[in-house]
Amino acid sequence: MINSIRYRILSWFLLFSFLTTLIVIPVTITYFSRKDQINETAYAVERLHIRFLQKLKKQQDFLAMERTNPVFFVTGSSKYLRDVNALHDSISSSFKHLLEKDDITSFAIEQHLEKSQDIFERQNEVFNRMTVLLKKRGFKDYGIVGRMREEVHKLEDYSEVDQVKVLTLRRHEKDYIIRHQQQYILKHQETGEELLGSIAKNPNLSAEEKELLAGYTNAYLGFFSQMTELDRVLWYGDDPLEANFKRLSNQIESEFNQLIDNTNTRRAELAQQLLYYYIMFVFFLIIASVLISLYASRIITKPIIRLTNHMEDVVDSDFKLDEPIRHRVKDQELNILYRTFNKMIEQLKVRQKERDHALQAVQEGEKKFRELAGLLPQPVFEVNNDFEFTYANKTLKQLFKINEHNENIYRGLSELMVNPGRQQFKRLRQGETIELAFKATDGIGFTGLVTVNPIYHEDQVTGYRGIIIDITKRKQYIRRLEEAKKKAEEADNLKTAFLANMSHEIRTPMNAIIGFTELLAEEKDENERQWFIKLITTNSHTLLNLINDIIDLSKIEAGQLTLAPEETDINDMMRQLNETFKELRTSYNKLHIEFSLDIPENKHHFVMIDRMRVMQVLTNFLNNAMKFTEKGSIRMGYYMKSEHRMYFYVQDTGIGIPKEKQSEIFQRFRKFDSENHKIFRGAGLGLSICSNLVEMMGGKIGVKSTENIGSLFWFEIPVRQTDGQHQGHETAGKGIL
Repeated sequence: MINSIRYRILSWFLLFSFLTTLIVIPVTITYFSRKDQINETAYAVERLHIRFLQKLKKQQDFLAMERTNPVFFVTGSSKYLRDVNALHDSISSSFKHLLEKDDITSFAIEQHLEKSQDIFERQNEVFNRMTVLLKKRGFKDYGIVGRMREEVHKLEDYSEVDQVKVLTLRRHEKDYIIRHQQQYILKHQETGEELLGSIAKNPNLSAEEKELLAGYTNAYLGFFSQMTELDRVLWYGDDPLEANFKRLSNQIESEFNQLIDNTNTRRAELAQQLLYYYIMFVFFLIIASVLISLYASRIITKPIIRLTNHMEDVVDSDFKLDEPIRHRVKDQELNILYRTFNKMIEQLKVRQKERDHALQAVQEGEKKFRELAGLLPQPVFEVNNDFEFTYANKTLKQLFKINEHNENIYRGLSELMVNPGRQQFKRLRQGETIELAFKATDGIGFTGLVTVNPIYHEDQVTGYRGIIIDITKRKQYIRRLEEAKKKAEEADNLKTAFLANMSHEIRTPMNAIIGFTELLAEEKDENERQWFIKLITTNSHTLLNLINDIIDLSKIEAGQLTLAPEETDINDMMRQLNETFKELRTSYNKLHIEFSLDIPENKHHFVMIDRMRVMQVLTNFLNNAMKFTEKGSIRMGYYMKSEHRMYFYVQDTGIGIPKEKQSEIFQRFRKFDSENHKIFRGAGLGLSICSNLVEMMGGKIGVKSTENIGSLFWFEIPVRQTDGQHQGHETAGKGIL
């Protein structure tokens, strides 16, 4: 065993490994431990900076978001504040931990850390004060702002108070809230004093009322003064809290940046110094390893060199097995290798036979590949370098009608393609997967996705093996997707146009209300004042109806609109609508239009429906009929289409709707206008809402119209008939929306 090369090498290896381990392991552990300590300190500073940035972001989010969040003013809590407090505790703990670390002196950053900690605490104090003042200030119905608005609402509800001055106060208040300028505070104070004077001089008020109203006014003015003072402290004063907060945030950010720069610089210096010592140790260790290896290799390789010379002698003798052994070694491995070498020569003949069997297996595998390719549903082929077929599977032959008798009709891939070109074959050779148009023998062409792989023989490309995938259906699907995208873009454009129209429709009545209100305050003539009041009332109803339509459409879009079925006498409901719209002819200046009702007089139908929504749909139909009918008649009615289905309609002799527009009038954001009828106002929401309401009730809606002759708007809904015992008290007092 002593004469064994293996054991001698193993002995040298174990001895060298043992000595190396005794030296390398403790040195390496010390190196990486110290390196981890250095990196951990630097990473702790960076993590501290990141958590501060997270806290600053949460503080900024709180100041941006929660100042208008009712939940904050009601509960006094906020998810942002909770996050800020958690991060504050974590950062304070990190500051303390860093300052207590043993190796912090090697970084020389104690002063920076203490200064950053001090600024951090001051910044947090400023933020906490801003939080308290923001909650005290309030928003809309909360805090000082909410109490201020409560007081002014009391003045607005008192008709004997000069409402023009109250409105002027509110306008100055809004001007200040928008622009935050001192001039609006002064104007607000002047107007408040004028209002107090007008209350004191008002002969229509009793002493108690004057004292009460003066109290409301003084309370409102006091709350406004408190709000402006808080605004000055928070944002607009000489040294507001917001400026302090930003300044302290910038200071601590600057300190953190300098702290990180100093830490990274010192970390690099310490790491470089540590690496230098470690490299010097490794260098001396390598030199020692080389010297020991040279000595060991000289001892171990002597018998191996003698063995190599012996093998060269055997090769020179043409592998003669009876060649005498010419070596003088006692190593067991050399004798084993010699015998093994002789056995290897004997096995060469055996390996030749195995190679012949392997070649046969390859041929059988080739046959199996062609049989499997023939079963694939996609065309598979092999071609030479000129793309002439050397093999085609069964699918390709069937697709292009190739059989045993006409197999040479298509000699190459180009004869199957539509408009073949050199560039296409060049791209295929470069390994690209490309789309090609093919002409099948049945006369129906198709688009195929073609990909090929080169066939190599002795590192030379001798041909290509490929597959054709029919993607005609995929392209049709993509085309349908593009059409759907186009429709979506068209809907988006319609929505934009709708929003522009809504802006106009809202401003028009609002301008009328504001304008005639101002004229009403100045006008002395009672007839003119009554006319102004009528115009204000009309435009107010127009604006209210428009807002109701917008709310209904928003609820429908959000899926929040629900139905409330109730037992309803249809005849009674239709008579109410009939009487109401007969009276409305006066407001439309269309008393000459005949208005009629078509209902079964001798039979009452009691059914379970959402009375309010059915009346809403009919009211929209009737409003359109009144709007677009200048002469003739309007007829409204219903009948039972079946036992469980009721049909409603409104027919007029108005301007009618062009046939090409009838399919669009129930769509969202659509409004029918033409060059001859642009005088009719409207947002184009009513019929869209009607369509959605009828659909929610499980019914159908439609229109029959002839231009310049008239229109018939109808809808039918499923109903459940009842005995009418509960109808009286459920419908009492209900009217039209």
